[in-house]
This record gives sequence, structure tokens and C-alpha cells, in this order.
Amino acid sequence: MFARPQYRKPRFTNPQAFAVGFLLALLIVVVGCGREDPRLSKFRQEFILDAAPPQATSIADAKAALAKDAMVVFEGRVGPGPDHVFTPGKAAFLVAEILPAGHSHPPGHDASDCPFCKRRASQASLAAVQFVDASGEVLPIDARNLFGLKTGDAVVIRGRGEILDDLDLFRVTANGIYLKPEDL
Repeated sequence: MFARPQYRKPRFTNPQAFAVGFLLALLIVVVGCGREDPRLSKFRQEFILDAAPPQATSIADAKAALAKDAMVVFEGRVGPGPDHVFTPGKAAFLVAEILPAGHSHPPGHDASDCPFCKRRASQASLAAVQFVDASGEVLPIDARNLFGLKTGDAVVIRGRGEILDDLDLFRVTANGIYLKPEDL
């Protein structure tokens, strides 16, 4: 009348071997695959600021004040455009002046397609920012990975500025970065 279920032999006959195999696989996944470069945490603690430094100026004002003091604090946007902003594999990037709106923008405005925004951006002050190690070498970690930066992010940079005369470039060897909230 009722069929009796047949007994099946378990697939894993040795529970200890299964447990050891499972723990090894879990350990490989947790430790091996998701491991972050330990230098990232060290450099983030060293360079990322919890609050914006006081007396932040514009890039143009920081550049003009170099004659009095090489230590600068300025705010800007990672940019100026989508290309050639970051130095691949290095903690170095460009920062452009934050420009006030010069004309009204409709919702979904793309500054890279706007001739007015392009012209203003081409005339904006720029700073080449780099983060260096104790020996003075630029950190060999991409700034996008190190700080989570992307083009257009608002930042405050603190560091030592200089003008590279042969390139007419304002370069800052930074010792701090504050990532401004997106609702700037």
C-alpha cells in the first residue's frame, strides 16, 4: 500500500573532510579575493581630512599668494574635463577652479556639450595635485582607487604649492584632501 522510501547514501561520507574543504574554500574567498591593498588604508588615514580646512581660497588666489607662503589651501573640482585628468597608476590629478554659473542650465545640462561652459572652463585656473611618499616619489596608487575620486568631484586640497616655470603649471604636493559632499 505505501511505498517505503529508499535510503540513499550521503554524498559526503566523511563530514570532517567536508568541513575542512568548506572552511578552506571560504578562507580563500574571504582573504584572497576581496583583499584590499594594505597601503590604501594607511595612505587614506594619512591624507584624507575629516573636515574642510579653514581659509580655503580659490586656485587663482592660492597661486597668487605663493610669493608670501608656499603652503596653500584651496577648493576646486577634479577636472576640467573627462579626459587626461588622472595620471594612471599614480596619486596625481588635475583640479580646476569651481566656476559660478554664468548662464542658466536646464535639467540634465551637460557642460561638455555647452559652448559657454567649455569657454569658461578653458579659462579657469588649474592645479596639478600630487601625493608623495616619505622619499618624495608620487604614490604608485591611482588617485581614483586611493580616494574614490571621479571627474567633477568637489575637493579641498592642502599642501605646498609651486610654479613650474617651464610648463607655466601650478603644482601642489598635497598633504591633505577633503572630499566635499555632493550636495555642494
